[in-house]
Amino acid sequence: MSKPRNKRYRPRQIKVPMTAASTARLELQWYVHLDGFMREPTPDRYNHMVGMVAIVERAMAAQDITDYDVHIRSTKRALLSVCERFEQSGQLRIDRLERATLDAGAGFIEAAIKRMRFDTFAVANHETTTEFRRQDAAISVAA
Repeated sequence: MSKPRNKRYRPRQIKVPMTAASTARLELQWYVHLDGFMREPTPDRYNHMVGMVAIVERAMAAQDITDYDVHIRSTKRALLSVCERFEQSGQLRIDRLERATLDAGAGFIEAAIKRMRFDTFAVANHETTTEFRRQDAAISVAA
């Protein structure tokens, strides 16, 4: 006769890994958006850059990975600086320091993408796109 269990059932979080193809696609999207933004900054390209960084930041936070926090924050600051200049002067351009910061952070964002799980990416992507829709800014990131 088996002994009755008094422990309450607690489901464990399912950790779904990202496939190699999905990771490669996200990395490609990151570099395509970064290259396009660096060559010819537009509001749409800016929104995609901010969206990608926000998704990576949320996914890393959900996975409790803090290795890339400094680089994500510096990338966000550089993008914010570009936005503030645009709001003040009406010109969307990237100065030398912002360009260097974005270049320096690019590899670390790529490394963070490689460590993202699919479950945290899906939640981060949904939250970010919902937030952007509320602000009437469109982004689309697909794994």
